[in-house]
Amino acid sequence: IILWTKYLLSGGAIVPATRDQRPLFPFPLLITLSNNTGCALIGAGLVLGSWLRSNLRHGEPVPWSPPVRWPTGPRWWRFLVAIGACTALEIGCANWSLQKLTVAFSTLLKCTAPVFVLFWSILLGIELFSWVTLGSLILMCMGAALMTTGDSLQFSIVGATVLLAGIALGGFRWALSQV
Repeated sequence: IILWTKYLLSGGAIVPATRDQRPLFPFPLLITLSNNTGCALIGAGLVLGSWLRSNLRHGEPVPWSPPVRWPTGPRWWRFLVAIGACTALEIGCANWSLQKLTVAFSTLLKCTAPVFVLFWSILLGIELFSWVTLGSLILMCMGAALMTTGDSLQFSIVGATVLLAGIALGGFRWALSQV
């Protein structure tokens, strides 16, 4: 997966699409689509390989694979659709908000993601509330925010609201994947 992501980030996947040397890249979701497809195929291969090895060993657990409790039936589809929808909306909100916000301000707001994960984890009953945990998360977010502050922080209330909604959906997705 690391090699796949390095290949995509190096521009190997977009060179054929940019041969005409336009100043703007006309396909902004191509890299995201390529990365997600490649990672999904690699992950499916790993899961299938683990499943085949455990079935070939007649139900014995594979030593390098921890036991997995897979959702079954309608529960599988509820999780799959909910997590997929949250992921799609999170990416869409983040991409759309970049039209209204600078990258520095967007990064500043994305520092609040751990707080949203904690919020949804408490709400879904995964985590118990702790002042120590909340305090450490706030300190982490403030430290990351201080690192990203700059001179060119443009602020748009619409862009910030959309980005915060996307971050909240991302936190919900991470918490939902732990249920």
